[in-house]
Amino acid sequence: MLLKVTNLSSKTTQDILYESFNNFGSVDYVKLTQHQNSPGALVKMHDYSDAKTAMRLLNGSALEGSIIQVFRCNPNKTGGESFERKNSSRQSKRGY
Repeated sequence: MLLKVTNLSSKTTQDILYESFNNFGSVDYVKLTQHQNSPGALVKMHDYSDAKTAMRLLNGSALEGSIIQVFRCNPNKTGGESFERKNSSRQSKRGY
């Protein structure tokens, strides 16, 4: 499962993220991203249930001085990414 991590500290490295998520299961890769001057990351975990556990337990936790957010990320048909935020009342069926 591919996870999106947001609200990262600028001090957070790929190694720190790898170690944090690897506590819950096998991590395939970690890729740091930058969106609107805000550091983030994509984390691909090998096992779906391990990824769900990591998402549940790491979302809202402190990492390098920041409270991170972890969401499931699904590649869309155009090759981009879409993010699922659980219990979001602002989701639209049309995607906007």
